[in-house]
Amino acid sequence: MNTFIRKDVGTVFVALLPLMMYLVPLDWLARQETLCLYHAITGEFCVGCGISKALVAMVQFEFQRAWSFNRLVVLVGPLLAWQWALFAQRRILGCWFQYTRKSRGHYF
Repeated sequence: MNTFIRKDVGTVFVALLPLMMYLVPLDWLARQETLCLYHAITGEFCVGCGISKALVAMVQFEFQRAWSFNRLVVLVGPLLAWQWALFAQRRILGCWFQYTRKSRGHYF
């Protein structure tokens, strides 16, 4: 597969990730067992247990449920949103900037 096509598929996936998280039924997700290896071995919850459920709840604007799944969502959620925004900005503005430079005859 061409590297350019692979980058575009990755960009589309990352761009649609919040929408996909919004469409996950939160009640169904809350009933699912955890996949945490630490919890499976020790029976104790680790620091990251529930963070995926908390992030989905946060994307769906259910902040109380997000807090109840994992309190670190207060830190992890905004950091992931910031990284997502930076990635989107680089990909969108980067492609636009390259297009405008090439259209003017600049190739470097």
